[in-house]
Amino acid sequence: MDEPDDDQPTGGRGLLLVEALADRWGCTPRESGPGKTVWAECIVPGVNR
Repeated sequence: MDEPDDDQPTGGRGLLLVEALADRWGCTPRESGPGKTVWAECIVPGVNR
């Protein structure tokens, strides 16, 4: 496996992917500990709710 370039960050792209793929999404900070909780909804074509 190739080592990442020093100029390229190895993280921080997750929400960009979620935004690009999800129809609706959001996030909230975690109450205890680092990070956040992320939710996403994706509409499946041809499926009625």
